[in-house]
Amino acid sequence: MIEFWKSLTEAQAHLLVGLLQFTVVPLFVFLWANLKIQKVEQKAEQAAQKAEATNKDFAGSQRDDTEQAAVEADSVPAGEATSESWNQLKAQWERVRDKLFSIAFAPSVDGRKRAAYKRIDLRGEGYKRFIAKLEEDGLLGPNKLIAEGALKLWTSYRTNRASVTADAIKQMTEFANRL
Repeated sequence: MIEFWKSLTEAQAHLLVGLLQFTVVPLFVFLWANLKIQKVEQKAEQAAQKAEATNKDFAGSQRDDTEQAAVEADSVPAGEATSESWNQLKAQWERVRDKLFSIAFAPSVDGRKRAAYKRIDLRGEGYKRFIAKLEEDGLLGPNKLIAEGALKLWTSYRTNRASVTADAIKQMTEFANRL
């Protein structure tokens, strides 16, 4: 074998080096790139599994809260204003609001749109603009009426703290469940 290497002319050596460069180097680059892609895919899969587990835990706790709020809403007599009933209504509105935020700030939504949603000032008429922008971008679909109804109900009790009825709490709970 050593004689073979010693007997190579300079032209033959250049041809052999060129052949190695055009076959072996691309092969190693291809293998290295596939290895990196597999690692990235594994990390993305792990992150997705972790996010899914977190969402399941969050959804389970929200479901328990919903059931508890529905039971408590049944115990509030119609027309009776208590801070407890107002807090129940507020908790259901926060569920609606959180669902709207999860729609707007989902990773699948374009980053420029998420940034635009983040810039909306939610004070005053801000939630109305926020819902309109979500609808304009096609993210709400049939849930637009639910979101607007929940906002209208929340606004009617938030602004003047009118007597919160059991019907209002049930309606807000229904909005939260349907959204």
